[in-house]
Amino acid sequence: MTASPDNTPFRFETSYTTRDGRPDVLTSQVAASRRPMRAIADRFFVICGVGGIACLFWRYTVALGVVTLGLATFVWAMRQRSEARWKRRGRVQEPLQTVHVTLTESGFSLKGDDFLAEAKWTNVVRGVELNGFLLVQSWRVPRFYIPVDELRRAGLYDRIRAIVHVPDTMPVPL
Repeated sequence: MTASPDNTPFRFETSYTTRDGRPDVLTSQVAASRRPMRAIADRFFVICGVGGIACLFWRYTVALGVVTLGLATFVWAMRQRSEARWKRRGRVQEPLQTVHVTLTESGFSLKGDDFLAEAKWTNVVRGVELNGFLLVQSWRVPRFYIPVDELRRAGLYDRIRAIVHVPDTMPVPL
């Protein structure tokens, strides 16, 4: 027999600003996940270059070598141009505002200066604990952060963790 979930009513409120008070771990995870792809792309350009040069030495594959080197050079130049454009553009930042998070037994809501989002706990996709914050991601609602210390002080940490299905260990990104 499994234990029944605790359905006693509760209300927890916290707030944070959009630029402060939340972990910036996801951007570092995204950057780390792009590194292997960049290495694969670099290897691809080296292989195309070596293959294209090798094709230039045999009279039957000279055209193939020229086409291979031309396409590889074109794709490499487009990648360099795209990276330069992203660097020139700079990092996009959210406008500074305060986000109020309210958790209840039936769901959660986020309220900012110019938005309001409400959802039930059944819409939660996953919860992840990162650097002292509980990151909750949900369908059709922006992700939000809850300080773990505040949840523990309110006595709701274990209950919220069970609701959002936080795994005991985080998988290590490759």
